[in-house]
Amino acid sequence: MKMKSRVFSWAMSVIMVATIISFVPATKSNAAVDFNAMPTPTPTPTPAAVMSVESFYNGTSEALYVDNSLSLKGSSTVSGTVVSNFTASNQLSFDSSGGQYVSGDLFVKNPSLSKNSFAYGSTKIFGNVYLITQPNAFTLPPFPSYPDQSSLPTFTAKFVAGWNPSPPYHINTSAWYKGGIDILSELIFDIGNDDLIIRTKYLRVSGSGKL
Repeated sequence: MKMKSRVFSWAMSVIMVATIISFVPATKSNAAVDFNAMPTPTPTPTPAAVMSVESFYNGTSEALYVDNSLSLKGSSTVSGTVVSNFTASNQLSFDSSGGQYVSGDLFVKNPSLSKNSFAYGSTKIFGNVYLITQPNAFTLPPFPSYPDQSSLPTFTAKFVAGWNPSPPYHINTSAWYKGGIDILSELIFDIGNDDLIIRTKYLRVSGSGKL
């Protein structure tokens, strides 16, 4: 993310005025020429400086794009910039305690929003808050079609990767987990040499869980 400032200014124009002085020959007059009496040229006014500072977002993909709202709790953080469609301060929230933060800048759609507009934003938004004027179109990438569920083995109970028995847990066959998958400890998808198709009601990683 790069913020650029462009400054445009008028160049100062200086007009040199040539003054022609005629000396009177001594044979005709002994009068001295009074240079103090010469008319003073009127200085040309200098145009006032015109400054235009333009801050803009250059459309980089290295950011977290948020459409409606972002809530950070516990120790959740965003390492980088957040580009959003936020127009109100309640669309970004932090806990009063904990280590949540946004390490980069925040781009919003409302020019009246600042770091102080968001609860705890003055200490948990490390960068600056900038206005972004162009519309943000959030489109999903293309996804493959869901496989026919009738072709997959079905598990109706919830799959839990817990602590008893001791982890790690393994899934090495394609299946449809109608009850969902909860990961509390460690779950490994063993891909092997074939495609592994996992369809699940949800995939939830919580606590010390890792996938």
